[in-house]
Amino acid sequence: MTEVNESLSTDSGGMSKDLENSIPSMTKAAMTMIKKRKPIYDFHTRNQSFLDVYVDLKKLGIKNNKFFLVLYDKDLIGVNPFQEILPLELQLKIQFETLINPWYWLREICRIPEDGSPIEIGGGSPFLLDRNSAATWWCFLHGIAHYGSKPRQCGKTQDAISKFNYCYHYGSAASTILFFNKDAALSKTNLYRLKCQRDMMPAFMQMKIDIRDDGTMLKEIDNITTMRNPVNGNTIKVMPKANSPDMATRLGRGETSSLQLFDEFDYIPYNINIIDASVFAFSTASINAAKNGSLFGRVFISTPRKFALSS
Repeated sequence: MTEVNESLSTDSGGMSKDLENSIPSMTKAAMTMIKKRKPIYDFHTRNQSFLDVYVDLKKLGIKNNKFFLVLYDKDLIGVNPFQEILPLELQLKIQFETLINPWYWLREICRIPEDGSPIEIGGGSPFLLDRNSAATWWCFLHGIAHYGSKPRQCGKTQDAISKFNYCYHYGSAASTILFFNKDAALSKTNLYRLKCQRDMMPAFMQMKIDIRDDGTMLKEIDNITTMRNPVNGNTIKVMPKANSPDMATRLGRGETSSLQLFDEFDYIPYNINIIDASVFAFSTASINAAKNGSLFGRVFISTPRKFALSS
């Protein structure tokens, strides 16, 4: 391994060749390690929201009250992943921990945009955990489709997007992620939000480029409707609005995907048609994802909607 005191440039938007080549072997080794190493809990995290939720759950008498503080590598306690000069050994440890521990990524790596704060590495704010997001993340990591509802401006969309940000970079490979919304413009906005989250991660974790063995450089596909990760082959696609039941059926059948976000689900036209039409393709893709160790699932979120009651 490269000398411990070697540091990498953080202005390229990519990762070093050492890190890139290590990902497949790191993933395999991580699965072996997790069976052997007893996890600890990081009560020294800088993310106060995680400690606050732990205190809340403990006061409520809930025994499983600190699963989101889990840490497998004690050497990462107190390490700031965003420091300008970070030894290669620590970069590898961070990558390794992230592969097997999504809670570490959410707690220490994920950043959420804030008004008035630039979109830059380490910008925005840490992910703010609450009991709602702790529950939805637990469901997501266990392949359980779930529906989250919060009032506006309470963070439900950024929470949902962070799940797919993790999957796009670390939680899956060669997977297709679909973004649905009540109209295509809002789905495009969600894709932009994911890019903002990505651009605030440490540069060595962003995976914008892949340098092949022959020296050629493969860049990320990045436009307003599509993203494709050049390192692991994951793709995110924005889905159009369904203007008729037939179109909704075509949307449901048109893409094989194991990861799907339905934002403002209560307001999506012909939403049940889309769900019904996509059942078999989603089921097959999910089985394949689980078999290959990738995350899978459907996430439904919406602001509360008032329904008129018939007399």
